[in-house]
Amino acid sequence: MEEKYIVALGRVCVDEYYMTEEWPLMGDKKFVKPLEARIGGMVANAASVLAGYGMEVCYLDLLPEAAPSTDMILEDFRNYSVSTQMIQFDPDIAETKCMIFLKEAERVIFITEVKRPPIRLEGEARDLFFHAPYLYSTLPDLQELDSCDRVLAEYVAGGGKIAVDVEADSFQSNEEADRWFSFCSFVFMNQQAFEKYRGDYDGSQAARHLLEKGPKLLVVTKGSDGCAVISKDQVFNRESFRVRAVDTTGAGDTFNSSFLYGMMQGYSLEKAAEFASAAAARAVTAIGPRTGVAKAADVERFIREYQV
Repeated sequence: MEEKYIVALGRVCVDEYYMTEEWPLMGDKKFVKPLEARIGGMVANAASVLAGYGMEVCYLDLLPEAAPSTDMILEDFRNYSVSTQMIQFDPDIAETKCMIFLKEAERVIFITEVKRPPIRLEGEARDLFFHAPYLYSTLPDLQELDSCDRVLAEYVAGGGKIAVDVEADSFQSNEEADRWFSFCSFVFMNQQAFEKYRGDYDGSQAARHLLEKGPKLLVVTKGSDGCAVISKDQVFNRESFRVRAVDTTGAGDTFNSSFLYGMMQGYSLEKAAEFASAAAARAVTAIGPRTGVAKAADVERFIREYQV
């Protein structure tokens, strides 16, 4: 295993795609056009992007045993060179899937809710977890670990760095979010999540408050409006690359994992933001959650060919 391998912890599922010309109102009935199903999941998308850059990525999740989707998921990870040696199996849990309805370049996502037992770290999985320099996950996925507070505290005490992707439904209150942020080094929030987190406070005050809880870096993604990068020493905005978007599914996952890749490679914050913005822009020009998977050279070529 390479020195800078990363553990990706999160639910992976089948994404069912449908195209609609008009979004219905409550009570309406509309026909939709089914498209090809893909393997998705926020963390799985990010893991595949990181593996595309040549990073060693170990995936950690709990999958239903002997389910058709499980075989599809394992094959998909193999195709993207993501290690499945930490994945666990349970015969009693149901399959998770997403239903993604596309209208032009935007989409609405429905995710089936499946109750599962905690993920236990034992044997080889435990060794790999605690020796990984980086852990990428979401706030809800971190809480899927058995004895999660103790495990995360032990991981961080051993020098591990946690990066989290935060959406608005990832937390109910700032107090709840801050509890988990205390374990994190890098926090990626979309605009909706940051608006919820800051509440009535000024954005800069909310960012400072978050960084005081422990993270070294906060990145707020704003879709076509670019991103804001905030650390204790730097604050700047980065414009997005202007492209014709076809499907924004997975764009945030591509941005976050590409930014993290840049940090792991020793990029400056400005360079990491440029690289991540280009990777995300390139990803939205095609349909599917894995369109962000590319070699680093492909992203650099995109940067040279497109002007902000």
